[in-house]
Amino acid sequence: MNDFSVLMSIYSKTKLSHFEECLDSISNQTLLPTEVIIVQDGHLDYDINIIVSKHDKLKITIVVNDKNLGLPLSLNKGLTFCSHDIVFRMDSDDICYLNRFQLQFDKFINNKKLAILGTNVELIDEDSNQLPNFRSVPISDRDIRKLIFYKNPFNHPSIVFRKSVIISVGGYSDVFLYEDWYLWFKLSRIKDIEFENTDQKLLKYRIRTFVDRKGFKIIKAEFNFYLLLYKNRYIKLDVFLLNIVIKFFIRILPKRFYSIFKHRFDNIK
Repeated sequence: MNDFSVLMSIYSKTKLSHFEECLDSISNQTLLPTEVIIVQDGHLDYDINIIVSKHDKLKITIVVNDKNLGLPLSLNKGLTFCSHDIVFRMDSDDICYLNRFQLQFDKFINNKKLAILGTNVELIDEDSNQLPNFRSVPISDRDIRKLIFYKNPFNHPSIVFRKSVIISVGGYSDVFLYEDWYLWFKLSRIKDIEFENTDQKLLKYRIRTFVDRKGFKIIKAEFNFYLLLYKNRYIKLDVFLLNIVIKFFIRILPKRFYSIFKHRFDNIK
């Protein structure tokens, strides 16, 4: 059986045109999902039901949050509505390559140990134009587990995972800006599961700005994230201190130098 779910959350900052592009890319897949679960996280300036009604090839369930709960809580809620163990993530403003689901699904079901399978991505701007920059992710389980201490080893919207495994560690935690990365750490403690990325670019990942992850708000969030990892013994003291010191200075760099460093860092795998 080729049954699988697609899970996404949409909120007030998602542009209508981006959401329509997203659903179009799902409707045109070479392998259609069995169901699409969309969590409406608070108020939208447009009627999501009108947009959804245009995609009769898809079985779509809309789950409504009366107020904005944030991404991790919305994804946990949406996950309870997913009928199938194989779940593809998707952001409501990103675009799938036509064969994304087919290629990832085939690879995923051929390795029963796989808990997460991600992909490389093409970066696009607000007008869906391709950007020259790119993000490289580690491919093998071994490299992912090595890099996880210093860099998020997955492009979150590109992944497919096993619902049962995610549920077994309590799902997403409400860790500001780092809910996905923290989830990978929780999963890393499970024996006999594997992580993997495919080197292919199977998703167009929308970037609003390359400098949104700098400044003292981000420094505080990053410090709290690494402190949580240290307290829960996912990382040792030397790794905690190394990340805090180095990334503090990176976050306060002028925009030009920050962008240069970030693009180089994104290519590490």
